[in-house]
Amino acid sequence: MKNTVTCEIIQDLIPLYADDVCSGSSRAFVQEHLAVCEDCRKVAESGNLPVEIPFLAQKKALRRFRKKMTRKNILIAIFAFLASACVLAGACYGLFVPEFVVPYSEDLLYAHIPIDSGIDVNINIGNYKQVHTWSITDEESGKTDVYLTVTQTLFTRLYTPEDKSDYLWRTNNDGCVDFHSGSYHPYSFGATDEDVQNIYYLEMPPEDILTMTDGISFDNYKTVRIWTKP
Repeated sequence: MKNTVTCEIIQDLIPLYADDVCSGSSRAFVQEHLAVCEDCRKVAESGNLPVEIPFLAQKKALRRFRKKMTRKNILIAIFAFLASACVLAGACYGLFVPEFVVPYSEDLLYAHIPIDSGIDVNINIGNYKQVHTWSITDEESGKTDVYLTVTQTLFTRLYTPEDKSDYLWRTNNDGCVDFHSGSYHPYSFGATDEDVQNIYYLEMPPEDILTMTDGISFDNYKTVRIWTKP
């Protein structure tokens, strides 16, 4: 039960406590009571005292410090999250986006005519991203030369799947399809598989891949013929 007599005594002592004119035992008595009595603390806080009570000042300072530290910790956490997200995004971009042209070697590609139709090119590599394809067709004769290049990303260089059954590039009547990436390239001027005369492997800087279009000259790049019509 609340001791009203004690509260009245404390509230009488508060001005003396604030003016620092009470005895040491009275000061200790006031501090101990203010620590447990909310009513007397409110009286002390609203009493327009000439000096701030040290106990209350320490408590307010502690609250301000904790609030400041909470805001600081939140800002640090947000900054750490954004920094981690940026690092993760950069790592993902570096793994999956930039393409590198695979240099030609004799065991990289195997071109042959399957039993059914068209021309098959098997890609003998651990993993790759895509076979990019271009074609040059003579508008009058319809004779067509096909150029292809195999690209990898850092991820496909590092990861080799067990199943490589789709590592196949094939002419498909009116165009070419890469079974691994699902990309399809149609011939121009209505050409078909019957019009394909040569298939070349093309080596070029990766940055030139997106600017290449059908019908342009590849004289400035290294080309290796991997198949010619018998």
